[in-house]
Amino acid sequence: MDGVINEKNEEKLQSKLKINDEDKSEEENDCPIEQVRLTVPITDDPNEAALTFRTWVLGIASCVILSFVNQFFGYRTNPISITSVSAQIVTLPIGKFMAATLPTKHISVPLTKWSFTLNPGPFTIKEHALITIIASAGYTGVYAIHIVTIVMAFYHRGIHPVVAIMLSMSTQMLGYRWAGIFRRILVDSPYMWWSVTLVQLSLFKALHEKVKRPKGGLTRIQFFLACLTGLGIGSFALDWNTVAGFLESPLAYPSFAIINTLVGYVVFVYILVPVFYWGDIKDAKKFPLISSRTFDSSGNTYNVTRILNSQNFDIDLESYNSYSKLYLSGIFALDYGLSFATLTATISHVALFYGSTIYQMTRKATEALRGQVGDVHTRIMKKNYEQVPEWWFVSILLLMTAIALAVCEGFGKQLQLPWWGVFMSLGIALVFTLPIGIIQATTNTQVGLNVITGLIIGFLYPGKPLANVTSKTYGYISMSQALSFLNDFKLGHYMKIPPKFMFIAQLVGTIVASSVYFGTARWLLTTVENICDESMLPEGSPWTCPKDNVFYSASII
Repeated sequence: MDGVINEKNEEKLQSKLKINDEDKSEEENDCPIEQVRLTVPITDDPNEAALTFRTWVLGIASCVILSFVNQFFGYRTNPISITSVSAQIVTLPIGKFMAATLPTKHISVPLTKWSFTLNPGPFTIKEHALITIIASAGYTGVYAIHIVTIVMAFYHRGIHPVVAIMLSMSTQMLGYRWAGIFRRILVDSPYMWWSVTLVQLSLFKALHEKVKRPKGGLTRIQFFLACLTGLGIGSFALDWNTVAGFLESPLAYPSFAIINTLVGYVVFVYILVPVFYWGDIKDAKKFPLISSRTFDSSGNTYNVTRILNSQNFDIDLESYNSYSKLYLSGIFALDYGLSFATLTATISHVALFYGSTIYQMTRKATEALRGQVGDVHTRIMKKNYEQVPEWWFVSILLLMTAIALAVCEGFGKQLQLPWWGVFMSLGIALVFTLPIGIIQATTNTQVGLNVITGLIIGFLYPGKPLANVTSKTYGYISMSQALSFLNDFKLGHYMKIPPKFMFIAQLVGTIVASSVYFGTARWLLTTVENICDESMLPEGSPWTCPKDNVFYSASII
């Protein structure tokens, strides 16, 4: 009897092990990240319409509107930022309307063999994703516009329009090359899962999938529309715009990253800052508790015109020594210090926790990511679509580097930055793109290089405010843009969009956004009298430029 029981138990155990092995095999064949397995489908239709006439019309229109609105309201006391999610929602019914009404006849392109149709059929999820990606270029902003603003509105100097537009274009597009270098590690690897893309993908699925409403329940689109209404109660809000307005959607962050941020926030705001201020450390009480402005030794706003040489536009040390050292509020000084600590922690964290993984994935990259670093999504993309040629990325790097050198060394050297400063800034961006990219891909948190780049050029080339912010912009934004491109590539990876289409959509969106941001900024800077100058503006004027005030303070620091 015991033998029979043991035999049956052995059969059950073997059956259970077989099931577990099958589950493990299925898991490995799909994706090792559970959130991805639960969200991303492992099917694809290579014939599904993607880069169409509807994509271009709705994508470019959305990009133009978001760029204009965000730059226009960015100068106001209470900046309003409209995200690409707005375009994602609004373009859906418009796209379906175009699919129902536009003619399907093919139109030939003169002098070529090419033809296209205004209406290739039903409005697809791939079209919708590409529209949103083009629109997102209008949401993310053009960092270099801060330079144009502080030159014209704070330093009251002129800047050549060609310099301004070329600066905007080159800083936004140099990141393409870093994206090309690291795409195998940060996109093709299943362990770099970019959680924010899963939130976007879930919304796309909710908007496009035809789901039967369960009895007594709601479909996903009905639930989405119900949550969209919002409700605010005092300082506590259920309004999603309030919840996600500053730090973006908490749904895209892993729980450990949220807890980490919360602990840091409590220590900084409720312990460190009060001790620093009420303990009067470094004369902290002489300055406001919370301020991003700069001050002199008497606690007044720092008068930077007193220390600048008007001819060469660099620091006059004799005037500086006879006037005052530069002072910051306690919270601003602590913020700067912790920014440096964050960067060193980024390097050590990635080296300790991901060093071996980086080595393995880099070695496997030469083998087309076979084996343990590939998953079903990577295999589908490699099987169904051509990858973006390497020379596309290299061409943009060479062209944009040439433009960067031209705007810095030419046009009377208005930006003050020498050629070696350009290469140094790009080198910093290249070094930091991978470690910061790994952290963003796994925690949805990006560490900025704006502080460290400003510090380095400040030591190497002191007394040049425009050289400082120009170097900072090339170093910080080329890295930040690279990660933005990689994030979009990962979304396209999950949604099975041809990589070449992704690249072209991103490129066009970047060019359109840079042009509209610059045009809007120059229009306001030349038409709104005393814009950004609170001492000269009428009482209650909204044109106080809070973001540019911080950038201006950084150029002085």
